[in-house]
Amino acid sequence: MDLRSLALCATVLTTIAVGIAMVTDMRWRRIPNLLTFPVILLGLVLRTAFQGWEGFALSASGMLVAPVLLLLLHAGRGLGMGDIKLAAAVGAILGPPLTLVAVFLTALVGGVVALVAQLRPGGLLAQTLSTLLIGVPILGRWARRAHGREHDPSTMTIPYGVGIAIGSLLTLVVYWCTEHESWFLWRVTHVVNL
Repeated sequence: MDLRSLALCATVLTTIAVGIAMVTDMRWRRIPNLLTFPVILLGLVLRTAFQGWEGFALSASGMLVAPVLLLLLHAGRGLGMGDIKLAAAVGAILGPPLTLVAVFLTALVGGVVALVAQLRPGGLLAQTLSTLLIGVPILGRWARRAHGREHDPSTMTIPYGVGIAIGSLLTLVVYWCTEHESWFLWRVTHVVNL
């Protein structure tokens, strides 16, 4: 079987998995095991079916690399177990080269999601900005509303599944545009050698 078919199947499976995870994480702040464990298994089976034992090894290493990298990038804080299992599922589907890209993009998108979350009324950044902007005519109403709210930790959690989903989908878009799995690693080594 050819690698283009594998890439298409991996794209469809990843899109469905991260789409469902994004919805459940935004709505209930959970990524269910009922989603992540079957996707991990499907990733292992998919790669094994297309690439044999080499595919199984690539899938297993991607499954291990993704959560480890995420934990290292976040120093073990701020990630839920659902986020870690979703990263493992994406790694099992994509394999190591694309998993590195997905984790890197996930970290960038996760930072943006965290920044936006802090701009919500009650967030730390919103509180700080509201203090500075209370006298500005156009932004005064928002600033007064944001300034009066208390910080409620339960409403300020960040749905990191959204970051994983967007990072994974961006990785797939770039893959389909370049049609090369290790374009990112080539670019990084090229820049480092300059």
